[in-house]
Amino acid sequence: MHIKLNGNDHQSEFETITELVQNLEIDPAIIIIEQNGTILKKETYDSCEIRNGDVIEIIELVGGG
Repeated sequence: MHIKLNGNDHQSEFETITELVQNLEIDPAIIIIEQNGTILKKETYDSCEIRNGDVIEIIELVGGG
């Protein structure tokens, strides 16, 4: 299926946000995910299905001082 991931066209075979995050090898503790303009709660990643045409933004939180 075709999605936009962080502004770029992306082919995805993953069915859920959890599968996508695991494949990208990103620590879910340090990210925020927006799907089609809605910020997702981490506890819903397993049930959030990815559909053709979705727009997904993954924002990595960075600490510093």
